[in-house]
Amino acid sequence: MRAGPETMVSRRSTAAASVPSSCPPSVPGSRSGPSPTRAPSPGRCTCLSTDPPTSRSVRLDAAADELYAEGTDAKTNDDRYILSTVFFAAVLFFAGISLRLDWRPLRVAVLGMACVLLLGGIGFVLTLPVA
Repeated sequence: MRAGPETMVSRRSTAAASVPSSCPPSVPGSRSGPSPTRAPSPGRCTCLSTDPPTSRSVRLDAAADELYAEGTDAKTNDDRYILSTVFFAAVLFFAGISLRLDWRPLRVAVLGMACVLLLGGIGFVLTLPVA
């Protein structure tokens, strides 16, 4: 059963009446006050806090910054491991292609390029950190 317009008006007035009047004004240019269609639930913050940050919040913020930096470093290491995988895939590609070439100097050149990539990839992997 759908609510008629008169029920919606009464819900809006009930929601507006249940919000404390001690809330500070909102950001200039935005709509002030609570949502006209939804009543605030118990325990839900209906206004901005003006309390200064506590030592716990500062401590948690510092811990979050540290975890973010750690995650950024892990992502960088992940990208480097993926790059080494691409190097080794190129080595396999060039080694496989060299078997299909009939002209011997070209075959040796492509296989030599694969060997150079293999040595470069091994050197790159040896510089990567291990968790």
